[in-house]
Amino acid sequence: MLTAEGLATHRSAYVHAIREYHAQGGLAGKVAKSPLRFLIRHTAYHTMDHAWEMEDKDLTGKEG
Repeated sequence: MLTAEGLATHRSAYVHAIREYHAQGGLAGKVAKSPLRFLIRHTAYHTMDHAWEMEDKDLTGKEG
């Protein structure tokens, strides 16, 4: 998944799975049965949360 092709394949499989699940009437959420837009919103938030965490870390290995 660390290549452009791998990322594109992963994204395509993820989107396909969401669409297929939704087409079958599936709802998102473990406790509360939420609509598909909740899953999409939560996925985006989770991704941004990880990006913010990485932004706060010094990955250079140098001590400041």
